[in-house]
Amino acid sequence: MRRRLIFWLLLGCLTLWGPAQAEVSSTMENWKRIDSRYCTIWVHPAVGVKQVNKKISTWRVRPKVKAVPKGDSVSDELAGKCDTLFRRAQEILDMYPAGIQVTIKILKERSEIKGAHSAHYGFGTKAIAFYAYEENTIYAEADDLSESVLVHEMAHCIIDHYFRMRPPRKIEEMLATHVDAQLRA
Repeated sequence: MRRRLIFWLLLGCLTLWGPAQAEVSSTMENWKRIDSRYCTIWVHPAVGVKQVNKKISTWRVRPKVKAVPKGDSVSDELAGKCDTLFRRAQEILDMYPAGIQVTIKILKERSEIKGAHSAHYGFGTKAIAFYAYEENTIYAEADDLSESVLVHEMAHCIIDHYFRMRPPRKIEEMLATHVDAQLRA
């Protein structure tokens, strides 16, 4: 009886996870991949790198470490911006986990965010972005993307990888909100 219950629960979880995950990753071969020191950025083909790059401004963000020079392409510029935000989040938190690398998936629509969240946690969300610790990935919607949104989610990643045991979600959310508030300080 117990085995049968575990089987049906597991099957139910896999059934819920499968369709929503397929919604995000089934066409990943058409997505634009950009690699940087701290991030692997995947941009939905209907969104475009240029649009994402315009949404993120780091000209007032001043990390104490030397900034990544702008590259020749929009992809290089976006990679530099993401690294600047990541370093600034580390600086504000004073947390520098070794060898950290986060994946960022820029999705086209809010429904894709809801589907990805449902795939991970069994229920949707109204959020414009979220960080999934289990796969070390930030999911963000292109229309509402900003440096503020990205740095907040990057802070979740840094916090989760800094401590041996993850802190309570409320504490983590307060720290991530603090990073967002201090971004340009």
